Amino acid sequence: MVEALAQYDYKKIEWCQMYIDELRSIMKDKYEAISSDILTYISNYTKYTEKEIEELKEQATGGRKTDFSTRPEFTEQKTNPDISFALWANVAAKSQTYSKIPFSHLRTGIPRQNASN
Repeated sequence: MVEALAQYDYKKIEWCQMYIDELRSIMKDKYEAISSDILTYISNYTKYTEKEIEELKEQATGGRKTDFSTRPEFTEQKTNPDISFALWANVAAKSQTYSKIPFSHLRTGIPRQNASN
C-alpha cells in the first residue's frame, strides 16, 4: 500500500484498500463467532457448580455469609485455530482497582491482578 501511495498508483491503492477491507470483514466475522459463543452461554459462567458450592461451604469460616447464587467474577477464554478471545467480568460489580488500557479513542481497564504491565 505504501509503495502504491508513493507512486500514485491509484489502481493498486484501490486494490489494496479492497484487500484490507476484506481482511477486516473476515476478522470481524471471526470475533463475532467466537464472542457470541461466550456471550450466548454467559449465564453458565456466572453460576457456581454444585461441586464449587460444596467447596465454598467447607471453606466458609467465622460466620461470614457467602452468596452461592452468583460468582463475584469470572474469566472465560475460547480459542479456535485463528483467534483467541477472553472475557473477564465483575459480575457482583464490586469495586476494584484497574490498570488503564489505551484502545484507540476509547478508555478501558482490567483488574490490576490480571494486568501484565
